[in-house]
Amino acid sequence: MYQELSKRDKVSVLWLALWILLAAVVLITMNTAMVKLHVNSDLTDFLIIGLCAVATYSLIKRNLISYKYCIIEDELIVNEVLGSKEKKILNLNVNQIVKFEKTQGEFFDEDKKEDYTMKQRLYNCTKKENRRYIIFEENNALRWFTFQPSDYMVKLIKDKISS
Repeated sequence: MYQELSKRDKVSVLWLALWILLAAVVLITMNTAMVKLHVNSDLTDFLIIGLCAVATYSLIKRNLISYKYCIIEDELIVNEVLGSKEKKILNLNVNQIVKFEKTQGEFFDEDKKEDYTMKQRLYNCTKKENRRYIIFEENNALRWFTFQPSDYMVKLIKDKISS
């Protein structure tokens, strides 16, 4: 058994302040435009609350959630971690893997254009050098996900696939 936690980008105070400032400018501009157009205030409130919810969700998803990748025998398990809570996102046998490559490889753009029943991004770090993608088969359908394992995890997965 081997497990590792994905690395999250650190939230800088400057980035957070700029994000909040941009959100405030967008909300004020939208509110002003709605008032000048004499749009119903309930609709305005609903749109502002919706935008705030989307912004909060994206902020949490980008900066507070990390992913735990585990290999137990021939199983690759991916859990989403938020604080002390873990949620299983993916559980697949390495025999289901059709392709395991780098996202900066020669086949990435070609493979990304294909039609998959699921596409997931399971990383939250902006460094691109170690991102990988896996195409696997489940219930006679191809699925895709990208993640950011360590070099050791890559070696373990390749060893499991080749054996």
